[in-house]
Amino acid sequence: MSNAIPAVYVVRRAKDVFLRLTHRAWRRMPVSRRSPQRSSIVVDTRPIHVYVALEPTPEQLQHLLSRTARQAGRRRGHIPVIFTDSTDFAAIANTGVVFEYLPDRQTWRHHRPDWPWHDFARERLAELDRCYRPRKTIVVAIPDDVRAF
Repeated sequence: MSNAIPAVYVVRRAKDVFLRLTHRAWRRMPVSRRSPQRSSIVVDTRPIHVYVALEPTPEQLQHLLSRTARQAGRRRGHIPVIFTDSTDFAAIANTGVVFEYLPDRQTWRHHRPDWPWHDFARERLAELDRCYRPRKTIVVAIPDDVRAF
């Protein structure tokens, strides 16, 4: 006959000891730490303005970025969202405004030749409208052949 303790008994005993120790620690804990802390979610209620700048010159883009960053920082009146096909990501990232990228025509034609760029840009702008629900959409720079969109 073996003098070994059955495994079930060892597990039950370890569980009892663990529960007893954790309960003692919980009882000694201050009441403020017993309940889980709820994180507060901060919702920004400022209106959103979408600025559309398709094929902007570097000067136009820099002017737009400095102006929107200055207005948003000074008045805290709105959240600017820049919708552009410019690839100057470094200039845009340093301003702190929200940036939505649209691939330019050549890049889009390379990836999806079956879907016209105008239709994609129109769909992307509609998606931004659904997502952000902007109070205003301001067209800053847009090529002549896209004005119908």
